[in-house]
Amino acid sequence: MPGCAVTNSLTGHSVRRYDYQTMLKKLTLLVLFLTLPAAYASIIQSTPTLPPTSGTYAISGAVCLPAACFQDITIGNFQILTSMISAGNQLTSSSANLTANGFTNSGGSPGAALGTLLLTGQIDITYFGRGSSTALGTFNSQITFLDFTGAFAGHTAAALLNPLNASVGVTSVTRLNENQFRIDSFFDVFAELSIDGGPFIPGPVRHADLVPEPGTFIPGLLAVAGFAAYWKRRSS
Repeated sequence: MPGCAVTNSLTGHSVRRYDYQTMLKKLTLLVLFLTLPAAYASIIQSTPTLPPTSGTYAISGAVCLPAACFQDITIGNFQILTSMISAGNQLTSSSANLTANGFTNSGGSPGAALGTLLLTGQIDITYFGRGSSTALGTFNSQITFLDFTGAFAGHTAAALLNPLNASVGVTSVTRLNENQFRIDSFFDVFAELSIDGGPFIPGPVRHADLVPEPGTFIPGLLAVAGFAAYWKRRSS
């Protein structure tokens, strides 16, 4: 709709009101799209427990070894085995799962699908400066131990930390209200992988972000879609 003309107080030029509405719509949608990834790169849980038992670390990029390539790598399903405070740091040991999709190695890139990789094992994480299991704040963090074993497509597989590089990151715990805590976390992970009992081959460093289950993205996407539909109705 054309709308009425208004005067810009800074320039003295006459601008139609519709131009302001269009600009506002575009800016609002841009802000929503830009903030969605940040808003959903964390999880909400009922306790400040670390590692977050309701979260999953999504590892970016593919890891290609001579035997196969793996991508869509996740580490999750944390079940805390031990948690203790030592020298002002929280030391945790948990069982967890590592999953990934396996592919043939096609010139250093994923080729034909081979199947799903499923490894289970133990992961130890230290949260530096966290003096209690309920402390809030931001803490430098390090994966100090990782040992996963399992199989994919009829092959055995195992994953360990690369001892030559530290897998470090940052974890934040924020109270939202009496019964909800927001956990933000990432790690830069250095790991080694062995297939069928062969030598462990170091993979490239990979960034791991704590993310919620995929279904929790839906409310945010619906909000953007609903807002876009609202503006479409207004401008028609």
